[in-house]
Amino acid sequence: MERDKRNVLLLGTTSFFNDISSETIFALLPLYVGSSGVIGILGGIISGFGDIVKVYFGYLSDHLGKRKPVVFAGYLLSAISKFLITMVATPFLVLVLIMDRLGKGVREGPRDAILSVAKKKGWAFGLRQAMDTMGAVVGGLIAYYFLSSGADYVSAMRIAAFIGLGALVPLLFIKVPPFKRTEESFSKTLGHVSWRIWRVLVIAVLFGLVLVSPLILVKTSYDQLGNTGVLVYTAFNVVYALASKTLGAMSDTYGRKAVLNLSFVSAAFAFLLAFAGGWAVLPGFLLYGLALGAFRSTSGALVSDIAGRERATALGLFQTTLGVSVFIGSSLFGILLDTVGSITYLLGTLLSTASLLTYNFLLTSARG
Repeated sequence: MERDKRNVLLLGTTSFFNDISSETIFALLPLYVGSSGVIGILGGIISGFGDIVKVYFGYLSDHLGKRKPVVFAGYLLSAISKFLITMVATPFLVLVLIMDRLGKGVREGPRDAILSVAKKKGWAFGLRQAMDTMGAVVGGLIAYYFLSSGADYVSAMRIAAFIGLGALVPLLFIKVPPFKRTEESFSKTLGHVSWRIWRVLVIAVLFGLVLVSPLILVKTSYDQLGNTGVLVYTAFNVVYALASKTLGAMSDTYGRKAVLNLSFVSAAFAFLLAFAGGWAVLPGFLLYGLALGAFRSTSGALVSDIAGRERATALGLFQTTLGVSVFIGSSLFGILLDTVGSITYLLGTLLSTASLLTYNFLLTSARG
């Protein structure tokens, strides 16, 4: 098998098992936390906090001339944190979640740089994201099993933690081709990032406010549909996985622009359906999965298209910017849901529409 494809499959396998572990735990959290405001903050930590350090560890990978050790360290940190979740009292849960997300922040820039050397970047990013999300589907089903069987929360988390440890094994077989390391300082390397990347960052800031943590939507589905809500979340992850693989690959053929536009439009309608409530949250979740899969797979490919030599730094910078925006957006969404209710979802529609217009205005000269 071609080395690049083999690396993509190995990274995807690690993502698959790591996400089974994570989502088994995360799908249960809304049942143990009362307010949407707290869910928003926890969801913001889970979805975006680790992204704050991605730009530095992307640079560090470029500077060291190594990818694999940094990726392994990030996954190891997350695996350890999952064991700690079962050992700490509730007030320390936030600190453990931060540790888990820092592990995500350490690994993703260099991991995406490994993916970006594939000839078909959209396929590589899309397949990795699809396998990650299929892990989330399995994790959601495991969480539902524990809910329906009456098993205790700690047992579910411990099983999930062991699965997360097993996710490290495929990383041992990755072979990263040599590349020229950057000799310059962090600040100088940032200065060399292509000017077109900075345009992409505007979209990351704006649309990141819309890419709220799925925990918020899970809380909405629990409120509307009871325990069936976790199955709605599983359906969301199925669509997310299929969209990531299919639309990421389609962006290689039909261009990044068409797929990214689809993500903005889908998100706008998804929030309208969430506002409607009741069983409308089901098609809303599915459209949100489509939007998220299209954006997550294709935006990474777009950044790698125009990044230049400091590829991991550029990918890390993009992920950091997106993650900070996701954290802010999730926190604000949760607080607003507590204070003004479901009308908050109309704000999501407004921001999605603004992202569509801004993207087409700013990035008409960007590749794709």
